[in-house]
Amino acid sequence: MAVLTDVRILRCDSLNSWILPSQRGQQLCGLGGFQPSLETAQVYSTSSLWAQPEGGKGACVPLRGWPGGSAGICSPPLPFWPFKIPKSACFLGPGQPAAWSARAVEELPGDGIFNGVKLVVETPEEILFSYRGANVTLPCRYHYEPALVSPRPVRIKWWKLSENGAPEQDVLVAIGLRHRAFGDYRGRVHLWQEREREVSLEIRDLRLEDYGRYRCEVIDGLEDESGLVELELRGVVFPYQHPQGRYQFNFHEAQWACEEQDAVVASFEQLFRAWEEGLDWCNAGWLQDASVQYPITQARHPCGGLGLAPGVRSYGPRHRRLHRYDVFCFAAALRGEVYYLEHPEKLTLAEAKEACQEDDAQIAKVGQLFAAWKFHGLDRCDAGWLADGSARYPVAHARHNCGSLEPGVRSFGFPDPHSRKYGVYCYRPR
Repeated sequence: MAVLTDVRILRCDSLNSWILPSQRGQQLCGLGGFQPSLETAQVYSTSSLWAQPEGGKGACVPLRGWPGGSAGICSPPLPFWPFKIPKSACFLGPGQPAAWSARAVEELPGDGIFNGVKLVVETPEEILFSYRGANVTLPCRYHYEPALVSPRPVRIKWWKLSENGAPEQDVLVAIGLRHRAFGDYRGRVHLWQEREREVSLEIRDLRLEDYGRYRCEVIDGLEDESGLVELELRGVVFPYQHPQGRYQFNFHEAQWACEEQDAVVASFEQLFRAWEEGLDWCNAGWLQDASVQYPITQARHPCGGLGLAPGVRSYGPRHRRLHRYDVFCFAAALRGEVYYLEHPEKLTLAEAKEACQEDDAQIAKVGQLFAAWKFHGLDRCDAGWLADGSARYPVAHARHNCGSLEPGVRSFGFPDPHSRKYGVYCYRPR
């Protein structure tokens, strides 16, 4: 009679619950009302989940520690085995094992109870808002129900969830006083533990790419529970076109174009919020998930027709390399100053860049001008050069001699760089 001492685990699901489905119609099963007790489990990969008996096809194989049972055909197969193995037993990534083995306990998947004690992780439900360059604390606490008299050693893990196909990012892991940060978070994150069982994450000097959803996981032996914290940066969404005109960017070029303007490609949530605040733009543009959409507040014939209600119109996902559109960029609030350089005469583009340098500044980027208009109320009727070769001006208080009667950033497109019709907007970091 074969004895199963090894179970090959090939997937960790989001609930950390483990089921053992049949393979080619075969499945391990229990006899006489007994449930088996897994003693060890070895992690091989993270693509699927199977239990493979060592002792031949179609055999009901007793496990070590399982009283009773004999070899034979399983009929009917069990729908699942009620065992849970913590996520810490999974690979963190290709070639990065977190543990070679893990003990399993007899409990229903996801019930969160071990030895009569429930581990509870608390995180805020509301979205946290902050600014680029600021410091922010993502709250996370845990406790036990019922409360434990003596403290237990736990392992803490923070990671950033995947967004629109991007891989998950490990942020920080900690055991006791030891901790380790990963990637671009090194030197910028640490655990904030002012109160007992507080494991909040402080992020310093926030960057544009730091916004998103973060998971706080507390691991106590076999038990692990987690909570989500969503972080959003204050910013402004703006449409951006190629100097050669409408619909010139594939997705990768759109990403580069936004980065050149001190911005990132906007998410759908950011575009939707901008639409709620009145953004109306008839040209379709890339979003972060490689979909193409555009916001309409006033229905009209050139923008889908009068029969469609206002909203964010979608072309759906597009081919990242072959299809070409404009792009919606997201620029966060500034730490510096954008200003119109008072100069005795109008400038060419090259002269404008030189003039900003002589003033101990640099020529402003489009994202910086939009952020200054949005968050600092920059209001100027004079058109000026920007770093990308466009000429624009910001209007915070609409008036008749400043174009449209709506606040916004007006554009003259991309004039001849040798033209002397414009001033310049400069940016000076703080």
